[in-house]
Amino acid sequence: MTDLVFEIVKNELIANDIYEMTLKTDRLPQIFAGQFANIKIANRTDLILRRPFCIYSVDAKNNSIKIGYALRGEGTKALSLLEKDQKVNVLLPLGNGFPQVQEGKKILLVGGGIGALPLLSVAETYGKNQIYSCMGYKDKTLVIKDKEFAKLSKQCIIATDDGSYGEKGFVAQVLAKYIDKINPDVIFACGPEVMLKSLKVFDKFPIYVSLEQRMGCGIGACLVCSCKTKKDDGEHYSRVCADGPVFKFDEVFYD
Repeated sequence: MTDLVFEIVKNELIANDIYEMTLKTDRLPQIFAGQFANIKIANRTDLILRRPFCIYSVDAKNNSIKIGYALRGEGTKALSLLEKDQKVNVLLPLGNGFPQVQEGKKILLVGGGIGALPLLSVAETYGKNQIYSCMGYKDKTLVIKDKEFAKLSKQCIIATDDGSYGEKGFVAQVLAKYIDKINPDVIFACGPEVMLKSLKVFDKFPIYVSLEQRMGCGIGACLVCSCKTKKDDGEHYSRVCADGPVFKFDEVFYD
């Protein structure tokens, strides 16, 4: 974990109220798929807490990363107003990412909304595996990185609630038509809680979920992001930022 100064290379709208920011620094630490960064909003003394964002693409050669965010409050609104060449302080890498997967195994990525972005880092990292993707969105205005997923996946399935893009239906409904043929060795998922819970019907496969949670410090000290989890020795409260954000499905959705 290192607190670094990054320069903004690009900060642009990529879908309805969804932005992509490219950041560059002098020397980039090693970052694993599924980890995140805590960013201090520049020139805003009223926004004391840093904001957590997934690191969904890493360019180690050029010491740059990409993060994605949706406009949801004052912090993300202020972030969207930052311009090229401005500098921000970034604490990274944070959290535990997705587990390593043996080469040649089938990885199924299941995402919902902006939760698709952390999964793109998996597709980039595990290029020697067979990658399958199923991404769900409310409508076509919120579809992100579909071309990138299609390029990196053996099969890429897009679902929208209203059928305005790809197949009509919720992710689990659409995926049910393909899951047995894909027969994945592991499922990695990220998205709204209701979407993640819907994957219960596929729990004969190993499932790992990346949780979206409000955070304070991002390093496990403040306990703001605690969630109830079940371990072998009983129930506990785990910190999403430090113990996650990636958990086994049945650790967090066991009711």
